[in-house]
Order: sequence, then structure tokens, then C-alpha cells
Amino acid sequence: MTQPQYKPLIDQYPSGDDPRLPTAIRDVKAFWLSVNTNEVLIMKTGGFYHMGLVFERSTTASNAYELLFREERRDVPDRLLYTLPVSTNAPIEPR
Repeated sequence: MTQPQYKPLIDQYPSGDDPRLPTAIRDVKAFWLSVNTNEVLIMKTGGFYHMGLVFERSTTASNAYELLFREERRDVPDRLLYTLPVSTNAPIEPR
């Protein structure tokens, strides 16, 4: 979300089908989204018990992002679903 075309979304709460979002995020069909420079929080459920996905810079690996499953209850640890290594020579903007 640090690429120039996503900067207008930073610190916003776009709808899950906002056309400015990357397709991979729109395809999740989020109930609610929060976007900032360090993470994208994708809530899948509302009501009394929230759960969703967090896509953030890795805290354990340099040059990587992690997709985590997070539940509202803080006594339940986040579950790592996927680690996405980032190439150091990746383009800043899509082609």
C-alpha cells in the first residue's frame, strides 16, 4: 500500500469493493477495511465477535510481508497464514 496509486487510501476506511484497492484485497469481500502505511486490516465479520485478516510488514523477517488471521479476543494469538518475500529489486509501481 506504499505505492503512489494507493496513497489516497492511507488512513482511510474504504469499502471492501472500492475500485482503488488492489484486486487481491477486493476479492476477499471484506465487511470492513482499515488502511495505513504499515498494514491493511481486512475484517470478515461484524457483530459481537470480530475476526479478519491483517496484511503487514513482517516482524520476524526483513524484506517480507505476512498475512495473519486475527480474532478480536487478544488471548487468541494471531495465526500466520502466509509470508510474502519482497524482492529488493521489485518495481515501485506496477507496469
